[in-house]
Amino acid sequence: MDEPTTVKMLAELVERRVPFVHVRFGDGDVFFATGTGPTLTGDGEEWTPELADRLRSAWRALATVPNVLLGDVESYAVSDGCEAQWRELLEEWRLLRRDRETRLVHIEALRAGRQALDFYRAAATDDRRKVFVGPARLAGAARMLDAAHVHVPLHDSWRWTDELLARLSDEDPEVALFAAGRGGKIMQAHLALRSPKVTQVDVGSGLDILFDGVRRGTDAGIDVAALRETYRAAGLEL
Repeated sequence: MDEPTTVKMLAELVERRVPFVHVRFGDGDVFFATGTGPTLTGDGEEWTPELADRLRSAWRALATVPNVLLGDVESYAVSDGCEAQWRELLEEWRLLRRDRETRLVHIEALRAGRQALDFYRAAATDDRRKVFVGPARLAGAARMLDAAHVHVPLHDSWRWTDELLARLSDEDPEVALFAAGRGGKIMQAHLALRSPKVTQVDVGSGLDILFDGVRRGTDAGIDVAALRETYRAAGLEL
């Protein structure tokens, strides 16, 4: 699925209040889950065998979720070289899904610096109970989305998933948005199995450029001031 189609579909699902689970196992997740490639992320997350096992367990659990939308690693504009590992994981995913369709979506569709505005506008105006699970530096993202904020330490969020899930449950969300690193994938799997009616969206680093000016990957070269003005003009609070 291409980028505009993914944004349109996600926005429409939110507007229609149709529950779904959107998750992105990006290149870092693939490398960590398979024990290959770099062992340290830009956020300071370090690979361990336990983290790899927990990511694989999350992957297998999410593969059984009926209404899951999976980010397609091969839709990245720039490859980090994990395609072979991704295809092996995807083969396992399809086997676990049995007769259920595997629905792949564009993995970069929620990057605010690209074409994601319609989705974030739909999410911000959705009056359901929302929680944003992300680092303290993205407090502005939680405000923009009109969501309660569950803070996570990105460098080791996976070690705190039980505590973070308990805090998330206290908020009793109808919509949960994640920018929580490797731990976010683990939390998404637990939440999908425990609370299947909760809509989940894996924002990842998609909002970083708006709220801390960090340009990641294909965000390079974007005029941040102009981008923020575009979001404000659309009625979003930054």
